[in-house]
Amino acid sequence: MFSARRIAAAAVLTATLAAGGSSVAFAGWTSNTAGGAASVSTNRTKLTVTDTRADNNRIYANYGLNTGTRGQLITKSSGQSISQTFTNGKLVANFQACTDRPWDDDSCGEFIYI
Repeated sequence: MFSARRIAAAAVLTATLAAGGSSVAFAGWTSNTAGGAASVSTNRTKLTVTDTRADNNRIYANYGLNTGTRGQLITKSSGQSISQTFTNGKLVANFQACTDRPWDDDSCGEFIYI
């Protein structure tokens, strides 16, 4: 039999998902790195970078758009999740999550080509 706590937790999770809430909403693709991740929405217009470890190492994403533009999206504080939305036909074409380690080489996940 399910406990009241489990039933309440399931109800909250169901309500959160029904409202479109999640830590990385509607992620179509994800690149993981030590302590974080970068995800792109299924329509390729939103890039999200998340610091999951909160260990004072910034997480960033290197990305390229379908227009040829390249850039970086960088967390500014420990435990932060940030997003950038692209408009006017700009779509994420490739991206990679990395951990900024000032005392050593940065650690990066795989480069995802969409």
